[in-house]
Amino acid sequence: MTAWARELESSSYNQSFPEGVRVLPVGGHPSHLDWDFGQAPPLIISMILQSCLRNRDHQPISNQEILDWSINRRLQALLAVTIASRDNNLSLSTHCTNKDCAEILDLDLNLNAFTKSNEVFFVKVAPEQGTVLTLRFPTGLDQVNWLEKADAAKPPSPSQMAKELIVKVNGEEPNLGESLASEWLEAISEALDQNDPFTNFKLKTQCPFCENKFLARFNLEEFLLKSVRQKWYQLLDEVHHLAMSYHWKESDIFKMPAQRRGYYLDRIEEAR
Repeated sequence: MTAWARELESSSYNQSFPEGVRVLPVGGHPSHLDWDFGQAPPLIISMILQSCLRNRDHQPISNQEILDWSINRRLQALLAVTIASRDNNLSLSTHCTNKDCAEILDLDLNLNAFTKSNEVFFVKVAPEQGTVLTLRFPTGLDQVNWLEKADAAKPPSPSQMAKELIVKVNGEEPNLGESLASEWLEAISEALDQNDPFTNFKLKTQCPFCENKFLARFNLEEFLLKSVRQKWYQLLDEVHHLAMSYHWKESDIFKMPAQRRGYYLDRIEEAR
């Protein structure tokens, strides 16, 4: 068994995810060295999840399965990877909304507060009297398809995207026209937002400088991606310092358990 595999078995591989899916931390597998953060967010998330999630047999979950997950489940999986890689507690930087103050504030976040035990697959909404729509939540595949259309200079309209999420109209198969009424679009958007409160989260806080009470808004997905990317660059910095000092290969250093890397880094610091 390789060094990184032994470390996973003994420590970081014990974090579970619903339905038997298990989580590797960032740097928990040599393949993480090849990550590409220059892609669009949906593709980056798929890359991270396929690299960091394992099934009951310790095998990677297929990219197709991860794409078929709803954006809610993908966000929860990204949250699990972040917790396994960083900590339950991270800091969010924002600024006071009082224009006369505008101080930068660091807010403490407990990531466990964002975990959800039950996933919502469908939601119903009545955009007008006598009409009930059954909606499904967007999936990773939806996001990739919309992204590809946008890259081909054919971005889908809000109506087109909303129509793809309507599975029933009054319990029947939908038969919709070219575009949806603005009232329908507003009702659909509101229903999805209400059942996915963590995508665009609002945190109640108070400025310690001017005592202004306000809602700090932030995108959880964006925040988690930034946290994972920071951890990845931290690992690259460790590899850089060890390679400069010991002239070891990048791939060999990355395979080392974190405890051993930390020991060698401490010795380098003591020798300065």
